[in-house]
Amino acid sequence: MAVTRTNIILKTAEDWPKFDRAFQTKAVSYDLWDHIKEDSPKALLVEPEMPEPESFKAPPPEAGPAQSTRASAPASATPPASTGLNADESRNFQIAWNIYTVKEKAYSTQRANIRSLTDWVLEAVA
Repeated sequence: MAVTRTNIILKTAEDWPKFDRAFQTKAVSYDLWDHIKEDSPKALLVEPEMPEPESFKAPPPEAGPAQSTRASAPASATPPASTGLNADESRNFQIAWNIYTVKEKAYSTQRANIRSLTDWVLEAVA
């Protein structure tokens, strides 16, 4: 059975009820309605920060006044294979990395859904 698509175009005030229902339906399907609705909207996701392996290292023993400072290298899309972490530090970093990837996927999905809903609105408004 072929799916028929109803194009809703908002041209006049008389089109508003049909457009509003379609907008709400789209927003629900994109998991965005709870963020848009007027009564107690839920906050959108915040882009997560990528964990840095260096932040999982145990603090070094007390050092003298000649401490070196190195700029950290930019983080890659996958956890570094050789981070110089011991087993406990590496395990903690891996847990943080796994949490980061789950949050990043949710954030990216939400951003894509916002773009899709925005595109739909722009196409529907004359």
